[in-house]
Amino acid sequence: MTYGIFAEAFGRFADELYFLSRALGHDETRPMLHHLVIEPSEKNEGEFRGLASDGYRLHIVDPLSCPNDAGIDCGRWRFLGVSPKPKLKLKRELPKLPKQGAAFMAKITLCDIPPFPDYGKKIPSDRPLYETAFQFNLTKGMMRMDRVGQAVTRAAAFTSSFPEPTTIKPRYIIDLGTENWHVSWYGQTGAVVFESDNRKAV
Repeated sequence: MTYGIFAEAFGRFADELYFLSRALGHDETRPMLHHLVIEPSEKNEGEFRGLASDGYRLHIVDPLSCPNDAGIDCGRWRFLGVSPKPKLKLKRELPKLPKQGAAFMAKITLCDIPPFPDYGKKIPSDRPLYETAFQFNLTKGMMRMDRVGQAVTRAAAFTSSFPEPTTIKPRYIIDLGTENWHVSWYGQTGAVVFESDNRKAV
């Protein structure tokens, strides 16, 4: 695998890349899901959107808040990590929840990995059966061990509020981060779509 461009992201752009990275796959038998995909925005001409999926969930940011001089273009990118300061640190020092920090990634220019799967099939186009709103506040305190259980409990309580029992891993909801989400429910065996500003999770 060959890398051609290394890019740094700061502030909101870094947060968006981190949000995408939470949905990256780690299954060694599906290497096409290990990387971020950058492609033209469907909303704003001349801008980009980012996608990531582990095969179970899909995270989309459209458009990305990347400045013109960020060196970003279309293709597959490897997410390298995050830092709370605009300075790359050793991997063992990287925090789990950056906010307005820095993110780093590298563009893949040569590899024998199959193409990213057709994600369009995951996004419902019909009207949802139920809609609601949800906010999950992830603060620094929330990451203390004595509060992680509270976070998981609240995430599980939210999924039980749908008209029919619906299973979503609490980790998936926690990974959405701190946003105000509009939630669309498509049935017990259908998709659940979270939308907030330029972010979407399916």
